[in-house]
Amino acid sequence: MIESNKNRSHNNADYRHLTDAACKQLLGDKLILACILKGCVPEFMNCHVNDIETKYIEGEPEIGTVGVYPETTNPLKESMAGRVHGMHGEDATDTEGKVTFDIRFYALTPTKERIKLIINVESQNEFYPGYPLIKRAIFYACRQISAQYGTEFEHAHYENIKKVYSIWVCFDPPLYRHNTINAYEITEKQLVGEVYETVANYDLLSTVMICLGTKGDERYTGLLKLLDIWLSGNSIDEKRAALKDIFDAEIPARLLEKESNMCNYSEFVENRGRKEGRKEGRKEGKAEALVNLMKNFKLSVEEALKGLSIPESEWDDYRRLVAELEAHPAK
Repeated sequence: MIESNKNRSHNNADYRHLTDAACKQLLGDKLILACILKGCVPEFMNCHVNDIETKYIEGEPEIGTVGVYPETTNPLKESMAGRVHGMHGEDATDTEGKVTFDIRFYALTPTKERIKLIINVESQNEFYPGYPLIKRAIFYACRQISAQYGTEFEHAHYENIKKVYSIWVCFDPPLYRHNTINAYEITEKQLVGEVYETVANYDLLSTVMICLGTKGDERYTGLLKLLDIWLSGNSIDEKRAALKDIFDAEIPARLLEKESNMCNYSEFVENRGRKEGRKEGRKEGKAEALVNLMKNFKLSVEEALKGLSIPESEWDDYRRLVAELEAHPAK
């Protein structure tokens, strides 16, 4: 019996939901989160991941339950010992459906005063979803600041605002961003005079873009290597060895169980395999071919697009990719 298009679409949507959920459960494990904090959050870079997991991450991370938009983010006012505060709310719009933070939790800094941070971790397949991804990341961070009103501080007590991090793990970035980690923060500039504000009064927001790649360059190390190995189709022995070698940590039983669920998370692995095995069949590979044609045969981008028989409906996408490659040539 031939399955209808409607049923196939429904099943594919369910499959994507299941695979995304499996990935979020793995990234949301406290040990993996501890590795992420050590690898890209300055407050934890000198800590062992076991200490970050057991001493500094507060309660259990909330995974896909806290809404992004106004009136869906605020955590409950009641303080629950041993748990991360949070409202299990979602926001639904006609165009975007339910929008929640992938992973959200509190962490205490290892300093004497134990400052509380609010941290959001997002997993992202598409680096070009139709808008600059960094703008969405900054919006998520800003939402976590504004949502503190009425919970972390009230009335005019802005001194109680907590610093927030929005950390994005990008599975399939453009080639020029492979194996990179970039942070975007608030800084102070002295435009007139030499007056300096206390850093803690403005250092309230940081977004971090973790762009995974493949082995083959000197940057494939540390957190980038660990996440690539754990989020790809490697054996459990390879994952165990990476965790031990890079962060001197052992795999707990709960993480082994979550890892077994990752066998469902094959959409990214399949795309990675196609990209490595048949790069010219992928947009990034074709964009590289376009740049080579233009350079070697002195063609315009339109002439090169025609030469590769790329449909005119896709030209705008390839113009953008070519511009990216020309602006950031591979080293």
